Amino acid sequence: NTNAVSNIYKIKGRDFSKPLAICVEKLADFSKCVQVGKFSSLLSDLLPGGITVVLPRCTPDLNPHLNPTCSTLGVRIPDYQFVLDLCRSVGKPIALTSANKSNTGNSVKVEDFQDFQI
Repeated sequence: NTNAVSNIYKIKGRDFSKPLAICVEKLADFSKCVQVGKFSSLLSDLLPGGITVVLPRCTPDLNPHLNPTCSTLGVRIPDYQFVLDLCRSVGKPIALTSANKSNTGNSVKVEDFQDFQI
């Protein structure tokens, strides 16, 4: 969703030249977004989990406003049931980023979000 991608950049104050990663529900979804090739068995060992794998982008079906100048794409399969359920219900990759505003420290407590303007 183009509007959602734009909103991520706006809310975070993120430079549009900085690419976003995506998350998917399962390994089968990985190959719909990036060229897995010889890395398929390695991905099975690493995922799900806290690793974002960057591989060559392979599909024109992804939103053209998602990292339009990048030939690669970071993809993650989270090890968190809520996000996996969200991926399943949406049925498409979900753009993701850290919770903190761009160029600031990590957000680790509720108070860190009090100044966010949506």
